[in-house]
Amino acid sequence: MAGTVGSVSLPDTDPIVLCDDDGAGTVTPFLRRYTPAGAAPAVVDTALDGTTPYTVTGTVGTCAPVSAPDAEVSTALHRYAAAATPDLKAMYPGLQSATVTVLAGTVAVTTTGAAGQPVPAGVALTWSTNDDDDSSLGALSLSIPARADVLVSATYKASTAG
Repeated sequence: MAGTVGSVSLPDTDPIVLCDDDGAGTVTPFLRRYTPAGAAPAVVDTALDGTTPYTVTGTVGTCAPVSAPDAEVSTALHRYAAAATPDLKAMYPGLQSATVTVLAGTVAVTTTGAAGQPVPAGVALTWSTNDDDDSSLGALSLSIPARADVLVSATYKASTAG
């Protein structure tokens, strides 16, 4: 059998992000590129800029995702049976949701898009948002007159994390 002997050129691969764990608490992300070099591929490690050489100092592995923990979500429940003007957004800066149930009287509700809207007895309204910086809950306050009876429940994040 006759044939031609030659070489095959393999292209460089795209770099992959790996992490170098020194075992003492420092984990450094870097780029690794496998390049053909003779019979076995060679490894070229660089900093994340892709050009600065990087020398591994510990164990190489995949990088664990870094995520911030979600803030604890708290709840509140209030009953107002006397004149009051609660500003729910001010009371709970991390406000996520609120339900206002008017049991007696008529309450004026101010939201981001409307001021002093009358809500009569027997009506329950709920607002919610995905995150506390959502402008849909940028304002939420009530003007409760004497002889009204209102139940308010809210959920809110106690801190700004997550």
